[in-house]
Amino acid sequence: MCKGADSIILPLLKDAESKAVKDLSGRTVEFMDNFAKEGLRTLLIVEKILTQQEFDAWNAEYTEALNSLVDRDDKVA
Repeated sequence: MCKGADSIILPLLKDAESKAVKDLSGRTVEFMDNFAKEGLRTLLIVEKILTQQEFDAWNAEYTEALNSLVDRDDKVA
């Protein structure tokens, strides 16, 4: 699970997932824009269910990034 500002989360989604969020009830982005115009902060919460294989692959790459001595922040991101 992850939460964050819509301007950060939406670009991280795959095209199909981003389209689904934007098309949800046909008005999700419109609601977020209206809230922002009123000075309200909007957050998205996203979830992805991983298989064990997907997790293992991600975890190996993430652990390697954490242990990197060069460009650690970029690799972790």
